[in-house]
Amino acid sequence: NYQVTDPDGKSFDLKIGDAEIEGSGDKLTGKIYAMSIDGSSLQILLEDRNSNADDYSHVYVYQQDELEPAGVLNGEVSSYRVHPQGRLVTAIGSSEVFQSFYLEKDFTLENGVLVEIARDFYPMGNEVTARKAITLSGSKAGVAYTMTVKAGSRLVVLGTDNQQWVCLQDIETGEIGWLQVPQGEFGQILVDGKSESAQDYFDGLYYFG
Repeated sequence: NYQVTDPDGKSFDLKIGDAEIEGSGDKLTGKIYAMSIDGSSLQILLEDRNSNADDYSHVYVYQQDELEPAGVLNGEVSSYRVHPQGRLVTAIGSSEVFQSFYLEKDFTLENGVLVEIARDFYPMGNEVTARKAITLSGSKAGVAYTMTVKAGSRLVVLGTDNQQWVCLQDIETGEIGWLQVPQGEFGQILVDGKSESAQDYFDGLYYFG
């Protein structure tokens, strides 16, 4: 039994057998779904929309007649992909470095809570233009600097590890280089060891909001 108990979609009541839980949301749609990441417990998904009309789901784990919150997954429910053999679900999430971008992210359950499984590389694919000359590393090791990008060069942002590095490809030459970013500083890049705004060096970056 699932009911949205507020006319604006701000609260709900969920019951399965003797288990019951009340919670809140932004704009609950009243739609409910189920999946099983691990093949033993059941994950209940309550569809919601935030102020930007972006869909996401509140996730609750139902097991042994108990309901417990597990976290949230972003994106439309129809876009989620469950991989029982890997005990994970793939959903979308925002990039945490360089520019705003929707990335595919993998999540599993640890002690009943959704935890992200980091990937080595997250594809992006948008085109940017260099506003200033900048030198890129030939590898993520950051040892040999082998590629200099000139002002006006068009590049494709191939992707990122979403932690310390962004991979760029010069459209004209096909050369690929790595740009280091400071951890915990969104929208920044490292230039000669100093944190600089990525927008000072590139046109065409994406930023939400």
